[in-house]
Amino acid sequence: MNSPYPASQHAARGAKSTGLYSGQCGWGWRFGADGITLEVDEYEENVTAVVRHMRSSGYKLRQIVASLRDMGVVGRTGKPIGMTRIFEIIYGGRKKPVRLAKSA
Repeated sequence: MNSPYPASQHAARGAKSTGLYSGQCGWGWRFGADGITLEVDEYEENVTAVVRHMRSSGYKLRQIVASLRDMGVVGRTGKPIGMTRIFEIIYGGRKKPVRLAKSA
């Protein structure tokens, strides 16, 4: 499963654009032609579905990363998807530890 976008287009996503917003939007979304509205990115949604299915089937995070690399799945930059992205797909973002207030 290869990326539907040429590598140069993936790398250019992070560059400043002529749209209202610059930068990247969340995984599974992309900016529309007007640069304002968000549209579903079918490729990334398919990757998300595969990752969640593999996790529910008992795969460990490292096994999922290795399997996606073997299948040729790449992220927006054209590089294989790493551990952090897989964690974010499964658990919904980078989790910060919760610090409890000290009791007096």
